[in-house]
Amino acid sequence: MQMKKRFIQNPVLPKANSKAIYSIIGDTPQDQFEVHVERKNVIEFQADKSKLQESYYKIALIRIEIDAPPHMNPDGTWTDRNHVHVFREGAGLSWAYDLSSVSPHLFQDHGNFLSLFCDFCQYCNIEIDMEGNDFPIQGVL
Repeated sequence: MQMKKRFIQNPVLPKANSKAIYSIIGDTPQDQFEVHVERKNVIEFQADKSKLQESYYKIALIRIEIDAPPHMNPDGTWTDRNHVHVFREGAGLSWAYDLSSVSPHLFQDHGNFLSLFCDFCQYCNIEIDMEGNDFPIQGVL
C-alpha cells in the first residue's frame, strides 16, 4: 500500500452495472498492479453497490465494498455494509474492517462514485491525473 503507483493510462470509469480492469504500475516496470472496478444498481434501499479492488499479479491486496452485505470475519466479528478487506499472509482477503474505523476522512460520499474512486486511489497510494477536473466517467454519478 505504501508504494506510490500510477495508472498506465487514465481510466474511463464504467457506467452503472458494468465492470472494468485498469493497469497500474509501481516504482519500477516489474511492479505491475490492477484496479478492478465493479458497479451495480441494487433495488434494495436504492443503493449503488460498488466494489473497488487492487491486485498484484492476480493476488487481491485490498477490496473496498460499498452497500455490500455485512461481512463475518474468521473470528466471528461482523462489519457493516461499507467495509475494506486487506490482504493478510495466509488468510488472503478473509478479514474485513469497517471503512469508518480504517479511514474516517475518506469514503464519506457513498452516493458519488467518482468520489469513491478518488478516495480508493488515495487509500491505495495511486496517483490520478485530475488536471482541469476533466476525469472521464461513463454514466451518471
